[in-house]
Amino acid sequence: MSRRKVSRRRRPPVRRASRSLLSVPARYNVRWPLITGVATAAALAYGHVLVSATPMPPAAPPPPALAHADPHAGTR
Repeated sequence: MSRRKVSRRRRPPVRRASRSLLSVPARYNVRWPLITGVATAAALAYGHVLVSATPMPPAAPPPPALAHADPHAGTR
């Protein structure tokens, strides 16, 4: 009875590098401060966009021909 060698798939070096890079916060016990910092930066950036955005123009009233149209005209 012959035994076949079970080949283990090796991960590509790029995947190993990205996994080790992503585990740096956990290894140095800075996971939660890092999450808090990233969330704070995202909230501040979003707040800046909201504050610095131009105001929306006022809505225009509908034209007179459509103002008095029957709202149920297409449902009968």
